[in-house]
Amino acid sequence: MGDLTKHFSLSDFAVSSTYPEEARKVQFSETDKLKAFLLAQLYGEPLVKLLGYTPDSSSGKRTKELNKKLHGGKETPSGHLWKNFEAAWDLGMKSPGDFWKSFDRVREGSIYGELIIYLRANVAFNLHVALPSQKDDPSSETYDTLVCVEEGGKREYFNYEDWKPRDPMKRSLFVKLLSFLFGKGVKGDGTD
Repeated sequence: MGDLTKHFSLSDFAVSSTYPEEARKVQFSETDKLKAFLLAQLYGEPLVKLLGYTPDSSSGKRTKELNKKLHGGKETPSGHLWKNFEAAWDLGMKSPGDFWKSFDRVREGSIYGELIIYLRANVAFNLHVALPSQKDDPSSETYDTLVCVEEGGKREYFNYEDWKPRDPMKRSLFVKLLSFLFGKGVKGDGTD
C-alpha cells in the first residue's frame, strides 16, 4: 500500500539502481509531493490496472548531481529535476510487450508532456513519462512522443509518428510478415 496512491509511495520517486546513495539525497517540497501524486495517479495506477502488476520505478526526481551522473537532459533541461511545473518518471516492466502496451495506453488515454519508450537492440527497456509543463506547446495536437534507440552507448531520438511504419502498404506488409512469422492472424493483416 502506497502513501500517495494505492500502489505508489513517495519513495518510488527517489530511486536509482545505478546511484542509490545519490537518490537518497533527493528532497521533496510540498509541490513535489503533489507532482508525485499526479504522476502516480495519472500514469502509474492505470498501468497497474492494465498490466496486473505494479511497474518498477527506475527514476523520478533527481538531484543535479545525480542527473549529471546519469547524463540526463543533455540537449534540453531534464524533467527529472522537477523544476517549475516539470516532473518526469521512468518505469520498468516485466517484458518488452508490457512496455509497448503501457506506451500505447499513455499515448492514447492520457494527457502528458513527454512520453518516451527506450529501445536497445530493438527491445524496449524503459518507459519515460512527464507531466505537461510550461515548455510544452499546448497548440500542438500531441506533445513530445518519442522513441529512443540506444546502440553502442549512444542514443538517437525519433518522433514516434516518424518512426512507426506510416505508409499503409508498408504497414500491411509489416503486419503480414508478423502474421507469417508467428503463424496466426495479427490485427491489421486483412484477416480481421
